[in-house]
Amino acid sequence: YSFPKLYITGKSNTKKVDKEQLKKAKFLRDEKEMDLFRSEHNFQLKDSSSSVNFIEYFKIIAIKKNTPNHKGTLKQLLAFGDDVVPMSSLTEEWCEKFKSYLSRNLRTPTASTYFVVFKGALKKAVKDELIPKNPADDLIIKREESKREFLSDDEIQRFILAETRFIDIKNAFLFGVFTSCRLGDIRTMKYSDIREGHLYYTISKNKNVNRLAISEDALRIVEMQRERHPDSEIIFPLTKSVSDMNVRLRIIAEKAGITKHISFHVSRHTAATRWLNHGVDIVTVKELMGHQDIATTLIYAKLLNAKKDSYLQKIPNLI
Repeated sequence: YSFPKLYITGKSNTKKVDKEQLKKAKFLRDEKEMDLFRSEHNFQLKDSSSSVNFIEYFKIIAIKKNTPNHKGTLKQLLAFGDDVVPMSSLTEEWCEKFKSYLSRNLRTPTASTYFVVFKGALKKAVKDELIPKNPADDLIIKREESKREFLSDDEIQRFILAETRFIDIKNAFLFGVFTSCRLGDIRTMKYSDIREGHLYYTISKNKNVNRLAISEDALRIVEMQRERHPDSEIIFPLTKSVSDMNVRLRIIAEKAGITKHISFHVSRHTAATRWLNHGVDIVTVKELMGHQDIATTLIYAKLLNAKKDSYLQKIPNLI
């Protein structure tokens, strides 16, 4: 074994140095993993790159990354053709055919994501000197601007009044409306996470710790749940199946006279658009939603045609 003698202090005044050290460590790790890959699969990158099987190469990447998107991309690669694809056959034409295959067989967002993962593997193959250039560099599956449904205040009130036996699901959805919390976070929330009018929790998507002021509406829902489940630490004991939950939400919505296509994530869309519609500035909404990029928050602003119209009405006439 050899050790690179790279150290991270974790101190605030050495963040830049720590970041560089971590970058070097990741580079060395990747190099070691590729050395292992070469020995296990009996090929030399520089000497016999044309005979390397891209599918086997991608399998190693997928195992290392271990994400649903990598697993899904591998499944589509295997379904698209042979399980042996020499690197030399990865032409722009081959990539174009794979792109068309994904577009025909998958929803656009999924097809686009898988193609990005595929292109990432090709980029790595260039770095590893398996291919001279990325044949898919100029190819892209454009994402359609997805429609973000949200509920108006009137629809929220009707949803609240709708009678249902799926009370936990209904309350969890409304809690999302009033807090913007994701389903994955709502599932695990405990009464002890709420202290002095604030909710403290770790965002499951990015592992950031969040502190969120709780509205009176959200607190009322929590108290309703406490009365329903006095012996539970978890606020919302929900079914594991998201699809089952969404079906039940649509049943509640139908009883409320709501014709929009409802899923649990609509609660989060509703929170953002509701805050914007009631005058909360875009930067604050970005922070409340936990967005990394304000461009994501601006998508919600585009949904509010009524708000854009109101701004136009405030501009004085000059003629």
